[in-house]
Amino acid sequence: MKTKYGTFKLLSTEDCVKDRLAGFFYWSDRQSLEQAILVCLDNKVGIKKIREWAIAERQEKKFLQFEEELKKAKSQTK
Repeated sequence: MKTKYGTFKLLSTEDCVKDRLAGFFYWSDRQSLEQAILVCLDNKVGIKKIREWAIAERQEKKFLQFEEELKKAKSQTK
């Protein structure tokens, strides 16, 4: 994003979720998992891309946990 103060590089929504999930995947940080879920609840996110990334990172088991908790959170917000 270009502004009068300079150019800022921003993360895409998917990159933001990946960043938060990396904290959960590699350091078992529950707060990072919760933040990833909140980003997904408030934004349109390409879960397929995130799933592919998680598999490439060999984190499918933790991704499935994220997906389960995301579904639960979505059902609670209806």
